[in-house]
Amino acid sequence: MILISAEASMTRERESCLNSVSRMNAKATAWVGSVVSKVSKFQTATQMHEWFGRIDYTTRERVTSVLNMIDNMLGTVKYQLPGPECTPITYGYVYKHGAECCSDGGKVIYLCDLYCKVVEREKLETIIHEGAHHGPAYLDDIQPDPYGRRSCQAMAKDNPDKAIRNADNFCYYVADVVAADTCQYAKDGECDEPTLCSVGTDTTDCNPDSCRWAHDGVCDEPQYCAVGTDTTDCKSR
Repeated sequence: MILISAEASMTRERESCLNSVSRMNAKATAWVGSVVSKVSKFQTATQMHEWFGRIDYTTRERVTSVLNMIDNMLGTVKYQLPGPECTPITYGYVYKHGAECCSDGGKVIYLCDLYCKVVEREKLETIIHEGAHHGPAYLDDIQPDPYGRRSCQAMAKDNPDKAIRNADNFCYYVADVVAADTCQYAKDGECDEPTLCSVGTDTTDCNPDSCRWAHDGVCDEPQYCAVGTDTTDCKSR
């Protein structure tokens, strides 16, 4: 990985930010690899349904394929800070094609000052989002509302075919899978959000459809899943 400064002299804030990008890239790579492993073990059904609207074989295969593409791209990526087309409301961007796309065999992600000002989770989401735009994944920002958690959740619910092609859906999916069950009281049979743990960290206990076969139209309790983990399917019996 190569860090590129677009300025002969940088502000202290930008220099500090640029120096931390290597660590962020390594952590984003670890996040993606962790999620690929969990998908193979059928451990992300809750998040997959939330961000892509489906948990079928085709969806799992596509999600795995895109994540592997992002993982490979992050191994040779270059970063430039700041990008020449940054605005005050831009975290980062890429060029999918053309001379600005790549440098010395690696894709380039252009970061902006806003990226430097946000918390670590948003930095990692930015790297994964922009990485998803690059080839060979070539995900898009699906209009009319491609950004933000609420818009992406609505997209997954209303149009899964669009959600599986939207970069923000992937970055939120990865972030939520990584955050799931990090609560110290996770998997104790009680939902500890938000009183004892942050929202999104006690996923199994707080989500009534954490069964790996949730939303398949068949109640899998108690034969295949614990009681209370396949609620939607079992309510419709």
